[in-house]
Amino acid sequence: MRNLFALLSLLTLVSLSCSEKKKTIYLVRNGETNFNTDSIHRVGGRINIPLNDLGIAHCKAAGDFLSNQNIGKIYYSSLPRAKQSAEYIAKQHKTQVEMVEDHFLIDVSFGTYEGKTYQEAFGNENGGDFILHPEKLIFPEGETFYSVMDRLRLFFVKFWESDEEVCTIVSHGSIINILSLMFLQAPLEKFWSMHMSPCGVSKVQMNSVYSFSVEYWNANNFLQEGEKKSNTNRVCQILKIEKPVIQGPMFWLTDAKLVAAVSEAGGLGVLGPHAGQNSLPKDDIERAERMRIEIKKVKELISKPFDINVYYSGQNPELQVKLMLKVIYEEKVPVAVVAHDGHKIAEDLIKELKAHGVTVVYRHLNLNPDFARKAEKAGADILVATGIDEGGTLPVHHIGTFSIVP
Repeated sequence: MRNLFALLSLLTLVSLSCSEKKKTIYLVRNGETNFNTDSIHRVGGRINIPLNDLGIAHCKAAGDFLSNQNIGKIYYSSLPRAKQSAEYIAKQHKTQVEMVEDHFLIDVSFGTYEGKTYQEAFGNENGGDFILHPEKLIFPEGETFYSVMDRLRLFFVKFWESDEEVCTIVSHGSIINILSLMFLQAPLEKFWSMHMSPCGVSKVQMNSVYSFSVEYWNANNFLQEGEKKSNTNRVCQILKIEKPVIQGPMFWLTDAKLVAAVSEAGGLGVLGPHAGQNSLPKDDIERAERMRIEIKKVKELISKPFDINVYYSGQNPELQVKLMLKVIYEEKVPVAVVAHDGHKIAEDLIKELKAHGVTVVYRHLNLNPDFARKAEKAGADILVATGIDEGGTLPVHHIGTFSIVP
């Protein structure tokens, strides 16, 4: 039966290849979900994962980007996150657009792997063969990538036979990766070569059901405009602030008034190590209690998020941090900037703060890719990467900021 199906498909392809007509496809990946931003990578597939706030903002921006195109229909996967993305895109269009759910466009079924971490599914937290050798993978009770190609080809046959000249497809990361292989006639080993970001847009000319020309891939500069319009971006989402501005935790210059003013203006004010003080404390206990007083002053002035700087220093660094953490928990400080140095990251400190519901901004004075990955795995919400050209406490290395930040 499969051989008969393959023969019929081949005959259909041959008959459809004789036409001179061309069609245009705008390809859009569904908006961002929390699965995309989780520090622990998981297999999504057909799990119902709603868009997050940034994902919604990006969908609206993608809709604005496509609003002037003469699109007849938007085809979307039958998963809710694709439908939700398509709805936001359609609302931005200047003319009426028909929305069509199409099961051929549904995400890959990863079978029993869905919902599992990469470590659980592939035996490696970085994805193992899923990243390095996708052509070798078999998903228990799921689909093969080759069977996914078969159903996607059926969608193109249907679209080619229709009267439409232009359409938009809203689907998922893995589906779009497979489509890129079909467009370029590339082997499955290149599965990750043409990755598209959430709500990225690609324009493809369809010459036949097996011949395509990519005009552009993963256009996404317009997403920043969407962030501005929705007054949100990744930093704002994590810190629950209005503007992506974090005040530096300057040792002696910060006090409750400065911190409150920055937070009130929409940024994140940060109490430095000696906030509001004009003399050194006699011991670590007095240092912690002085910080408590300054925290209370901030809370009297504002009800918005603010931050304090946690760092290891003094004659007994462990005691100092322990006392400072006690103040953070008792005063319910929402965010902590953890500054650290040395030959490893402060994994235990990050994990403890996260266990108490504190958002962690982590800064290692000599951040490198290995430290960054470990800090992310430990639960750090934001990483600070600065070079020798910064102000304040300088890193030991002599590398500039633009060489550190990708």
